[in-house]
Amino acid sequence: MTPQKKKKNTNSEPPIVAIDLGTTAVRAMAARKQQDGTLQILGLKRIAIRPDKVFKERGIISNASEAHVHIRNVLMELGEEIGMQEQLLSTFVTIEGKGMQVVTVSKKTNQINKKPVSAALLEEMEQKCIEMIEDKNPEYTVVSIEPQSFILDDTEQTDIPDEGQAAQWVEGRYTATVCKKIAAEKLQGSFDRAIMIIENKWATSDALVTALTNEDDSEEGCAIINFGAQTTTLVIYKNGQILKVKTIPLGGYHITNDITAMNISFANAEKCKTIYGKASEKQITHSQTLAIPSTKTDEKVKLSTTFLANIIQMRLYEIVHPIMKEINDCSNIIGKVYVSGGGAMLEGLTDYLQELTSLPVEFGTHSDWLSEDEHETEYFKPEYSILIGTLALGADYREKHKKATLPPPPFPQKIKNKVETFVIDLFQQQQ
Repeated sequence: MTPQKKKKNTNSEPPIVAIDLGTTAVRAMAARKQQDGTLQILGLKRIAIRPDKVFKERGIISNASEAHVHIRNVLMELGEEIGMQEQLLSTFVTIEGKGMQVVTVSKKTNQINKKPVSAALLEEMEQKCIEMIEDKNPEYTVVSIEPQSFILDDTEQTDIPDEGQAAQWVEGRYTATVCKKIAAEKLQGSFDRAIMIIENKWATSDALVTALTNEDDSEEGCAIINFGAQTTTLVIYKNGQILKVKTIPLGGYHITNDITAMNISFANAEKCKTIYGKASEKQITHSQTLAIPSTKTDEKVKLSTTFLANIIQMRLYEIVHPIMKEINDCSNIIGKVYVSGGGAMLEGLTDYLQELTSLPVEFGTHSDWLSEDEHETEYFKPEYSILIGTLALGADYREKHKKATLPPPPFPQKIKNKVETFVIDLFQQQQ
């Protein structure tokens, strides 16, 4: 379901736009940041992708030519919905994948003499850290990097130094999120083909932390489990720092696919899961028998809700067992577990997870980011937490880069080559 059409946008300032490239759907959302820091959602568009047309597996786009069509279409539809007749050309996006990792790195600089710590020096140190990481791990690329602390001569601080501070020795300590280079290249290639600008990108973990946590969560520490279609992501967060990211290449799609083994279509299997499914067999108090059209014969498949829960639980155990082990190993430094993502709507999921840990388990919410006059319940669903977090990060990015100008939309090399070939042939004909 897509929310009702919004009023035509009359504000000349370009909206903040975010895209979430999922394995079963591409979602795009537009917003403006309010004076109180909340987001006014202007519109939302979602394009479903058939299971046999999934273009992104384990966080890596496998077919850029397929992906770019969905990117263009969802942005065109979003532009029409929010009253922009021309297609939106820039967007913020997140990236995830099986190879996502968190690494720490530091850089120490000798300024020879004690002098102010300039913004240029800090930017150079951060860039050097990125180069150090990528040189050491050539198959990976840095998605995002955040400073954690600085040492000015012998004094350590968590605040970013300003030019009013002076030191001879300046050391910066950073936490970076990295992913497989091929994942970033495929993502960029898809947007280049769609002639779209990626204004900036972050790791999915950054968007989730931004959307779902507050200052108390940072101080006490928390875990976030985001249940997606083909991936389930764990984020461990404390003291404003992402300590760990773990991605399991399994999600709600695989649970649904297991149900299709009963000779049930994917669409009907999804309905069985969402309407009658439970996270564990023992949560079934009164078993029912479902009669579902078969994909093999004219007779209907008889499926008990008890057996359905058993199918779900077997796959769910495979998904959450390694994640809950990581959480329990960190239980001495974190205070709670948040659950998010479209797959988190499985009935009984939080109860099932609660049995596996002593930490409190609850649904994460991004409602604090939505403006008080927002009454569209669709926007509050956990499947949109990544989009909301990306919009919030995008709003902050815009604030810090007010004077920056966007580069022109990319001109696909393939089209450029065709044009060049055509011109050459034309001149040859005139000789």
